[in-house]
Amino acid sequence: MRTTRKVLEAKVNNYNNISNVKLKLNDDVVGAINLYTEDNNRIATATNKEMFLILDALINIKALENCNR
Repeated sequence: MRTTRKVLEAKVNNYNNISNVKLKLNDDVVGAINLYTEDNNRIATATNKEMFLILDALINIKALENCNR
């Protein structure tokens, strides 16, 4: 499966639905994507494939945090 911008945006939306901290993507970097919070704090810069893994990890961590409440 190819990791596209649409797939990454879906992952960001999934994270935003379960978290108080909202994330957004920005592709100002050639060959990479930046991940920012709503107040423009950069979290990561990565390729599409790497960003998919980062977002997947953030979603899993947030889901585990929510289960422990």
